[in-house]
Amino acid sequence: AEVGARERHQQRRARGWSSRSLMTREQLLDATRLCAAEGDPEIAHGRADEALLEFIDDEEIRIAYEKVEKWYA
Repeated sequence: AEVGARERHQQRRARGWSSRSLMTREQLLDATRLCAAEGDPEIAHGRADEALLEFIDDEEIRIAYEKVEKWYA
């Protein structure tokens, strides 16, 4: 599901990330480790995707990526 800029801003603040600074490499690693510990692979995958997109922090890449059809077993 596509999330708007306002919702992403709120999610960033809820995760402790500054809305004006990029996610650090260490924060990405922490987020990825939490995803790996998630019991549901589909949820973990979605959260990992979101963490990577936050780390990349490029709206054009996000829009293009969100248009890619996803498949879960």
